[in-house]
Amino acid sequence: MSETPDSRSRVRRAARWILFAIAAYLALAYLILPTFWRHYEHLPAMKSMPKVTRAPNGLPGDPLNVALVGTEPDIQRAFAAAGWHPADPITLRSSLAIAEGVLLHRPMHR
Repeated sequence: MSETPDSRSRVRRAARWILFAIAAYLALAYLILPTFWRHYEHLPAMKSMPKVTRAPNGLPGDPLNVALVGTEPDIQRAFAAAGWHPADPITLRSSLAIAEGVLLHRPMHR
């Protein structure tokens, strides 16, 4: 069964609309809306604090959702009291353990 000119025309029209929708979404999400984003800080001292994480090479990463106030030893003691542990450094061994846990659906154990 071969396509008729009318069905090809509908496919092209649908493809154009899909491409238009994708382009409109990308423009809205990455160009237009970010110009209107504002940060309203509850504490004036937090206005100058970083808003995103930074990779070791300085590239911006994930947005920060939580701010901890205190010295590093105070925060480490609070985390330890809550049963939290510092993250392991990223090494070949820890990366393989993460991959194993993801692939085998197993939690990582300390």
